[in-house]
Amino acid sequence: MLRHWVDNHYYDFERDEDLLLMLNNFLEGVRGKAMKRWVYSINKVVSRRVSTLIIKQLKVVSPS
Repeated sequence: MLRHWVDNHYYDFERDEDLLLMLNNFLEGVRGKAMKRWVYSINKVVSRRVSTLIIKQLKVVSPS
């Protein structure tokens, strides 16, 4: 459910930096071998979304 929210509704995290920070803190606190793949997949989605945002911001700042 959490991965679905992050993957399909990332705009919630874009608009609320505290929410993104809480998500990161939560994921850092998850323990257990069985959960590592789950945490990794969510972190991968977050990283991809953040990278996309940075690229969009760079295009706005320095148009070619």
